Amino acid sequence: MKILVFIPAKNESVSIKEVINNSRSEVEKFINFSPEVLVIDDGSTDNTSEIAKENKATVIRHKINIGLGEIFMEATEYAVKKNFDILITIDGDGQFDTHDIPKLLDPILKKEADFVTGNRFNSGHDIKNMPKLKQWGNKKMSKLISSIILDKYQDVSCGFRVYSKEALLNLNLNGGFTYTHEVFLNLAFKKIKIKEIPINVTYFAKRKSRIANNIFKYTFNTSKIIINSVIKYKPLKIFGRISSFLLIINLPISLILTIRYILIGVLSPYKAFGIISFLLILLAIFLLIVGIILENISKLQINIDKILYHERKNNNFTEK
Repeated sequence: MKILVFIPAKNESVSIKEVINNSRSEVEKFINFSPEVLVIDDGSTDNTSEIAKENKATVIRHKINIGLGEIFMEATEYAVKKNFDILITIDGDGQFDTHDIPKLLDPILKKEADFVTGNRFNSGHDIKNMPKLKQWGNKKMSKLISSIILDKYQDVSCGFRVYSKEALLNLNLNGGFTYTHEVFLNLAFKKIKIKEIPINVTYFAKRKSRIANNIFKYTFNTSKIIINSVIKYKPLKIFGRISSFLLIINLPISLILTIRYILIGVLSPYKAFGIISFLLILLAIFLLIVGIILENISKLQINIDKILYHERKNNNFTEK
């Protein structure tokens, strides 16, 4: 069994040594052999990369920041190419407790899940030093993702996760700003077994999140990712709902105007409402047709993902 610990990092010279060594130690204690540690330095201006190399980590360094989503894709491609069986992701700032690694690894090793993610909100209590707005946003995002994939999860934004080879082979992401929500949707749509495990987390009072430092920008960017994912795999779900909503709000108007026309034979002085009602019906029909067309395109995307999955799997088998 080959295990890769992936640590995304940017200016983490203070904490990176401890995260590398503690992560490696926890895996060694749990399964009795050492994992490879991969640090992807996303545009650090300090000596994060040098410290990582000194502590026997494999380092990929980008001179400029390319985004968490992009380096996560880079890490998964590395894991697949090098034929790793398990990928562990943990942040380089030390906010996650490496002692929780065995808890996240265990369901993978027991074949109870293929994707295990940390749950920071399991206790129901506020997390110390985590901004109230961020907590509220995380919980609302979890409810949204849960409603889309028709399953209940409390924390869809946590970066402390473990992936089996099956999950890695199935991942096909767009990358960019972040990856946490897209991974949930991508794997859930493919019926990959997902499990949440309660974890400990420490937020530092003076530290600001590089991903969610601007709540409006974060919401806009993550919303784009979610919408793109749903349109990519479940377009009829979103367009069908919009179409149904337009028909429902239009129903009372159409009903009243129809009854009026039957009783007195004219729409005046409500012709404008009649025109609006007619346009809403046309828009609803148009969106439904768009949804049906995109649903067929989505089937092509699913077939592409299946081809990619088998190609990755066959390449791994050949390398063995």
